[in-house]
Amino acid sequence: HLILDLPRSPVMATIEVEPPTGESANDPVDKVGSIEYADAHSDGLLVPPLITSKSSDEDDDSKTADMLLTTPRIKAELKAMSESGIGNIDEAKPPTWTEIIGLLATPLYSALPLSLLLCFYLIRCNGWILYLFLLFLTYTLFIQDFQNTGGFPLPFYRKSFAFRNFVKYFPIEVEKMADLDPSKNYIFGYHPHGIIGMGAQGVFATDATRFSKLFPGIMPRLLTLDLNFRIPFFSLLLGAQGVCSASKRSCMHILTKLGPGHSVVLVSLDETSWCPSPT
Repeated sequence: HLILDLPRSPVMATIEVEPPTGESANDPVDKVGSIEYADAHSDGLLVPPLITSKSSDEDDDSKTADMLLTTPRIKAELKAMSESGIGNIDEAKPPTWTEIIGLLATPLYSALPLSLLLCFYLIRCNGWILYLFLLFLTYTLFIQDFQNTGGFPLPFYRKSFAFRNFVKYFPIEVEKMADLDPSKNYIFGYHPHGIIGMGAQGVFATDATRFSKLFPGIMPRLLTLDLNFRIPFFSLLLGAQGVCSASKRSCMHILTKLGPGHSVVLVSLDETSWCPSPT
């Protein structure tokens, strides 16, 4: 029987092999007859190059042989992956401790749970500490509005040591394909969202990828749910990154009130949901 080591992305493939050749029928299969791909998204390019063939003989079931798919298209894809370093497990390096610290120091990994724990602690305090926290909580829930007016991005925080190591962990990089006119405002669509949207955070909510150097004069504002700005302490860190609410009022203020170059970044679940309808 054939064991096809499939990648994480679902890919279907029909494999036809020639009859066993050699001195005995127990010899491993050494040729591939044809391959039929059935993947509308990847057009079969995600089919892995390694197939392991095992003998059907129960007494000799441990014999294995590895075969490489030799179709021209697969060979071209493997060459491209090899040149770009994609999928090269042997050369993959484990993250350094500074990169791990950078990942854990980001707001979504550390500040959010720590903010919630701090809130639970302060609500159990007595005296003036409790009164101050209740005032701050009231301000955060009912008065705070910087998330609708562009936030308060702090350059030194966006370029901090933690964020620089955060983008190295994955890594997250920006490839410039064209210049952007700093006299205009832009609406960026980011897809896919993913579980947390780490790519959008690393590129648009920090300057660790040198976005300001690649696109001078462009100041992106990553947009998120307004609910995130109702969490005490956590909302202040988002504002310092330049993250804003995804409300209509927030978008209009950034695009029309803050001046040229100020832009918004909408993160969508699919590639069309962020694009406004022509009607």
